[in-house]
Amino acid sequence: MERLNGYILDNIDSRYIENDIATKGINEALTYRYNLLDCTRTMDNGMRIMQTINYTYKNILSEFKWVFDNYDESVKNEWLEKVVQRHISNLCYEREVPPIKYAKKSKVSNKNKINKATSKVPKERKESKAESKLKAHALKLNMLKLKIQ
Repeated sequence: MERLNGYILDNIDSRYIENDIATKGINEALTYRYNLLDCTRTMDNGMRIMQTINYTYKNILSEFKWVFDNYDESVKNEWLEKVVQRHISNLCYEREVPPIKYAKKSKVSNKNKINKATSKVPKERKESKAESKLKAHALKLNMLKLKIQ
């Protein structure tokens, strides 16, 4: 387990793995996660699905550690060696094919992009009906002339 220490996250939400184990069974839930850890998988366009530098990779290893800590020793004995071997094979693969750091996408909404692209001159505000009525009323009041004797 020491080989995985740099990849274990402190805070994980264990409810997801607990639910998977309750619905699928422990072996099927762990097998699914084990298959996700394969860093040699790629999409049709060549992008890597999983890399050891991904947050998801660390989260899956952390889920395995949580299961090892919270379930009986037989689960740990059965799965620990498999997980460590998968991790070592991933690291060997990434020595040959280095991990790719994909560019982060901007979180600016389309509305903000449009405003930034156009000039920053605010649009002319249209007068509402209530404002026009108030304006007409104020004009009538201004026309009144009072004579005090």
